[in-house]
Amino acid sequence: MARKFFTYLSESPSQVAVIAGDARLSLAKGGGPYDILVLDAFVGGAIPLHLLTEEAFRIYQGRLSPAGVILVHVTNRFLDLRPVLAAAARSLGWGVVAKRSDPARVVKGQEQVSSCVVLSPDRRSLLRLERLGWKDISDAGASRPWTDSLSSVWSALR
Repeated sequence: MARKFFTYLSESPSQVAVIAGDARLSLAKGGGPYDILVLDAFVGGAIPLHLLTEEAFRIYQGRLSPAGVILVHVTNRFLDLRPVLAAAARSLGWGVVAKRSDPARVVKGQEQVSSCVVLSPDRRSLLRLERLGWKDISDAGASRPWTDSLSSVWSALR
């Protein structure tokens, strides 16, 4: 769909690989190193918990380039996933920043602003984003990351 309906991939000066499938399972098979991984699998109120666990981020860590970043689109009407991702970043020893779109620029008829989080082992990558208005959220909320054996959406309820 990305190649059929959008031009950002064909217009990118970078080499872009689109791998369809469950991110965690696909990355566990190998590949990389990648400069950016984008997790945009959250639709409505449903979230695939297995993509946000400490074990999942360890898989992603093994596929990132040293200065690579993971961008997670976390817009959700019911859940605030930023503290969950901050806890995952802390467990990895990574930095984490977040940004919401400007509510004044929301197109009439849209339900809400957009919210994204970027995690990275490379602090310089995050500093560049902070200069563009992204906020460090490393101290946000949840004290421990979600794991495959223990995760609760209750902790992320707005």
